[in-house]
Amino acid sequence: MRFDYSQSMRLGQHMKLAPRMIQSMEILQMPLNELEERIEQELESNATLEVAEVEADRRKVKEESRDSEREARENERPLTVDEGAGTADFERLDSFESANPDAIEDDSRPLPARETEYEPGSFSKARQNGERDGKMDAMAAAPARSASLSDQLLDQWHLAEVADELRAPGELLISFIEEDGYIRTPLETIADRGAALLPGPAAPQPAPTPALLPLLQRALTALQLTLDPPGTAARDVRECLLLQLDAMEEGPERPFPAQTIAIARRLISDHMDDMTQNRLPRIAEKTGLSMDQIKQGLELMKHLSLAPARRLVEESQPPVIPDAIVEYDEEGDRYVAYLT
Repeated sequence: MRFDYSQSMRLGQHMKLAPRMIQSMEILQMPLNELEERIEQELESNATLEVAEVEADRRKVKEESRDSEREARENERPLTVDEGAGTADFERLDSFESANPDAIEDDSRPLPARETEYEPGSFSKARQNGERDGKMDAMAAAPARSASLSDQLLDQWHLAEVADELRAPGELLISFIEEDGYIRTPLETIADRGAALLPGPAAPQPAPTPALLPLLQRALTALQLTLDPPGTAARDVRECLLLQLDAMEEGPERPFPAQTIAIARRLISDHMDDMTQNRLPRIAEKTGLSMDQIKQGLELMKHLSLAPARRLVEESQPPVIPDAIVEYDEEGDRYVAYLT
């Protein structure tokens, strides 16, 4: 057997889908509910993304659909019906009824009126007979409404061991905590709004803003150290992640070594912008850390949450949002369907 080596050129066409194209195809096939969940997951995993609200112009879609319906109505041909086309079918039906009288249901009893279908006390009689009430079973199986985020945080705050003068400022700050657990309103603004709500230390007059601001700062520190899950009441992403690292260090069990926690703290504190832009070589050049150490810090950060307070609020069943809507057009006496 003899083996030969040779070189040759061949022309051909191959179609390969890029990862971006595959992702676009997957997104286009998603229903509206799955698309909203996908967007929320991307927003939670990437702090640099923002949502831009866009309202669709439905009137324009309706007008375009009406124009198309009018054009179709103008071009359609009138429907002609032959009056004698169904005579043979009726004759066959009459002959079948006469040949098989038992096969035809002839119930001449009047149907019960709507008012008498459910007489008073019929439900109690059904319960006495051992029958189950579907409505009562559905109400009993319905899940109870969970407590709101503010109520749960207030319950934790009432059980915390803090000074009495920080109770009211802490409750005021909890009212400004958003659904993801952040306090994005500046403390100065909160002090201006809450100056009339909190009494002064020596007089019943409202506390002035300069006197309330230090109390809010102390109460904020107490909230960040007390509320669970860690990271709640943070003012930005950097502070939220650092609070979670503090809780990880002080916890009874450390899932990561202290050196890895220190590296992650350094990355979050000093190199947050480079990290979000994935400029890892620049971080290694500035810090002197190796790429393996940086990757260990990033692996630890995957266990941190960008929205810690969402763990306290159970996700309610989202409402059914249709992908298409059908409406009746009175002018054209037709039904118009359009996408949401």
